[in-house]
Formats: sequence, C-alpha cells, structure tokens
Amino acid sequence: MKPKGKRLLYFASCYGSGLATLFTDQACVLRETLGENLLCVTDHREQFPGSFTRLQSSAVPVRVIHGLDTHAHFNALVAGVAAIMAEFRPDVVQVMTNWQLAIAAMARRKARHDCRIVYWVHGYRHNHPMKSLIATALIGATLALVADKVVVSSSCVKRRFRFLGKKLHLLFLGADPPFYDGYRPIEFDGKTKRLIFAGQFREGKNQDKLIEAVAEYCRRTNDRNVELLLPGDGPLLGACRQLSERLGIADKVVFPGLLNREEILGAYLRAQVTVVPSNYETFGHCIEEPLVLGRVVLSRRVGCAEDCIVDGENGFLFESQEDLVKLLVRILSDPAKCRAVAERARASASCFRWERICEDYVAMLNDL
Repeated sequence: MKPKGKRLLYFASCYGSGLATLFTDQACVLRETLGENLLCVTDHREQFPGSFTRLQSSAVPVRVIHGLDTHAHFNALVAGVAAIMAEFRPDVVQVMTNWQLAIAAMARRKARHDCRIVYWVHGYRHNHPMKSLIATALIGATLALVADKVVVSSSCVKRRFRFLGKKLHLLFLGADPPFYDGYRPIEFDGKTKRLIFAGQFREGKNQDKLIEAVAEYCRRTNDRNVELLLPGDGPLLGACRQLSERLGIADKVVFPGLLNREEILGAYLRAQVTVVPSNYETFGHCIEEPLVLGRVVLSRRVGCAEDCIVDGENGFLFESQEDLVKLLVRILSDPAKCRAVAERARASASCFRWERICEDYVAMLNDL
C-alpha cells in the first residue's frame, strides 16, 4: 500500500462516550488512503466487542496505552504519547476529547516535535444551557490557543464556535456500512404505522413530548393502528412509561431497552417514520441513520437536520409539539407521499459515507 497524505497520529478510542465505533470505522477507511502514514492509539478497553478485531482485519497499526481514557496518571500518559510521537514523527495529531487534547499538547512539547493538532468537537455540555455557555467559552479559549484545526459535524455547532473563524471545518460523521447495505423500502398498506426515536432517556431528548404528540394524534384522528418504539435507557425511562399509561396509550408505546447496532438496524427497518424531538444534537445519528435507511424523518432543527433535510422533500422539519402533531396527522394518512419522501431521503444520504468524508478529511490535513 503506497501511503498518501501527511503522517497522522489518530486517537481512536473514547471509552465510555459511545463514540468508539465511529472512530474505528473512520480509522479503517483512513488506512486505505494513508497506508503506513496512519498510526492509531487506543485505550486498552474495547467499548464495543470486536473493535480491535476490526482494526486488525483492516491492517490498521495500533498502539495500546493502558488507561488512556481514564482521567488519571496524566504525566505517565503524556510520557507514553510523547514516546510514540518521537518514534512515529506525525505531521498531525487527531484528538476527540478535552482529555486527549491536553495529553497531545503536553506530549508535543515533551517530545519537542512540531506537529499540528486537530480537535473534533463531539460535545460541550450542550444539553445544559448554562453549562454549555461556560463549556463553550473554556473549550473555545483552549482551542484558540492549542488546536490548529477544529472539526465540527453540523452547522449549529459551527455557529456555536464561530469565534474560531478559519480554524473551523465542517465534516459529517459516517454511517455504519450495514445501514447502507441493509436498506429495504418502507411498507405502509395494511401495516401498523410505526414511529421510532432512539435516544437516551434524559433531559433534552423529549421522549415525553413525543409520547404526548402520539396520544394527541390518536385522539384527533381516532386512529389506533400506530406504534411508537423508544429504544434506549436512562433516568427518565420510568417516567415515560408512567406517562404512556396515564395517556391511555401504554399498548401503543414499546420500550425495548438499550439495543445493539444490529438490533437498532432491525428496529429502524420495521418502522416507517423516525421522529427526533430533541432540544439539541451536536450531530444526530438518530437523524443520519434513518435517512440512510430511507425512512421518513421528522426532526426539529437540531444537529445535521438543517444541513441535510430539505423540508417536505427528503424529510420534514418542525419547531413545536403542535407542529409535530399536525405533521403526523398529515403524513400518516398519505402513504404515497411518505414513500416519495423516503426514496429521496435514501438518495440524499451518500454524504454520510465514510469514504466521501475521509476524502475531504485527508484534503483538510494536507492543507494544514
């Protein structure tokens, strides 16, 4: 494999955040382009079984650092990363968290190695309005001083960090290959109308508002041939169960718990419509994945929704709970419209392929 592009040291783990699968997917695709110019560092723990096997099967070179993602033994971790820098001599270091940024910045100094640092924003306490303002200011100030490029995955996050100016670069996150390969068209005629929202049950995700909207839809239309699937777990799960019972639709709301990737893929394929009622998403796999699978997506203007959904064409955008109820009344009675929108959603989803994203990513690295 002939290497292309700059030498990249890539932090491919983030134990406990739910992002490790994404980093594994990107690293495997980057290997095809960068060849020997790519080296990954990871924590010793696999967040999801098979991640290390996938890296190995794609011939991705990996250095395992014990406790990399544990916020302890900072000096020892800096020394370990500095040693790798001194040996590998990267042109660019890609980090994903504030912890990794601090380690990389200090390791660069310790190794006395001049390299660029790229930071990919995945969160900044965005579900807590006051905390997010403080976090944005602190993270932004640090990035202004330390990072050479800051990658964001949606226009809403780009606006939040707009004070970083030309350092910002917009790149989507990729979808798992099975979400492209597993596609099959939606079916409506004679079928239960199934809605889905996959997310943690916590403040800001608004499963309660979605349950209320479905109950109101049933009241206004007298249509009981509908089912709402809410995969996930979290502190508000019990309250949402109780709400569905109080509203008289407990038999219409399914709480399957936390699903693995294969199970969530199957759940999306059984549904025709995905609803995203969140207050905020930095990117939103709950938006991306159903678009890739050719489902009808109804979303608030959060995450990548405003970047990739044209309202009424390949999905629908809504602002309030009342807007959502009116949308459900309108589209669930129009199977032909839903099929057309779903087909356009599928056709528009090539922007989420890792191959396309990584091509842009490598071009960005080469411009540093």
